[in-house]
Amino acid sequence: MCLESESIAAESIDAAEQALVGAVPERGWIRASREVPAQYAVVIGPLAGREAQQKKSEELKRLRVNFEALALPGERDSGIGYSLGAHPTLEAAQAALDGYARRGVRSARVVQLRAASTEQRLRFENATPDQAAALRGVKAPALGAQGMQPCGSAAPGAR
Repeated sequence: MCLESESIAAESIDAAEQALVGAVPERGWIRASREVPAQYAVVIGPLAGREAQQKKSEELKRLRVNFEALALPGERDSGIGYSLGAHPTLEAAQAALDGYARRGVRSARVVQLRAASTEQRLRFENATPDQAAALRGVKAPALGAQGMQPCGSAAPGAR
């Protein structure tokens, strides 16, 4: 059976491994890493108050622009805005912004939703039933709220 942790911060990986040593001293896990690319979005806002949100919503509907509400990163208090779409590169987001401008959307801008990073997990690929039970029983802050879970079922953004 394959078990893995949720994403672990680099400064917590050693503490997470120490928590597992108590349950499975033979250390059958690996450190699994993957690059997580940056993500950008074309957004409008922040929009202060329901009235401003309603007005902008009506305008976007008139222009036939799809959108969804979004808590804007780095914005305090009135950080609610509208996302017109997420994009894998700054260039793609800028091209989308230019397209929205041609359609009459004037107040949009590009923001970075997520910086590029390296995600680290602890993964035990061939756990026996006894090892799996022991690993699932480990509750340590460094392993995250879910602890060790079946591979592929960890928190959103895991795969």
